[in-house]
Amino acid sequence: GDAATLAESLREAGQPVVTIDVDGPLALGAEFVRWEIATAVAGFILGINPFDEPNVQEAKDATNAVLKGDDAPRPATTDAASAASRAAELASPDGYIAILAYVDATDDVRAALAQLRTDLWRQTGRAVTLGIGPRYLHSTGQLHKGGPADGTFLLLVGTPEHDLPIPGANYSFGELFAAQSAGDAATLAKHGLPLVLVGLGTDVRAGVQAIAAGARSQPTPADD
Repeated sequence: GDAATLAESLREAGQPVVTIDVDGPLALGAEFVRWEIATAVAGFILGINPFDEPNVQEAKDATNAVLKGDDAPRPATTDAASAASRAAELASPDGYIAILAYVDATDDVRAALAQLRTDLWRQTGRAVTLGIGPRYLHSTGQLHKGGPADGTFLLLVGTPEHDLPIPGANYSFGELFAAQSAGDAATLAKHGLPLVLVGLGTDVRAGVQAIAAGARSQPTPADD
């Protein structure tokens, strides 16, 4: 099937591959437990707490500061047309580019982001990851700020077309969404990590496509 073909292509490319066969979807729960135990054991051997997230909390604190109206410095924004070239300039030779998209991830927006990821990879020769904000903060957010400082971050922020108040809070869902992106941007900048911040407005798909077009206009590594 497709999985076997993918695994074989990875082996042929010289990548390490481990294949685990499971007895249906319900067996995935056992896999979760297996890897949680493996992570805990590895953390014990390394003398670290793999479940500690100090930089995730740092981003949360920055979000709260924005919501409280603290006048913290904000990173400058870059226009969509030049965002890809700027990210390529900042990327380290052995590093990666992370697309951090604070958007309403509809199917067409996801397709545009997937195309942007492919275009950036082809034009820069760097590994390119994609995270939808704010959910990635609880997974790769710790890696971005607390891991090796070899990432370049392309942070894309859309403006919700509709907004709703949050019961019991003095801010709306849209304001919380904006504060989370601003808090993460401020935290990345605080750690001195290369950051390209792009405001996409309400037409997110068009903004992402403009960035992708800019990426395709750049020479590939083979052309240099």
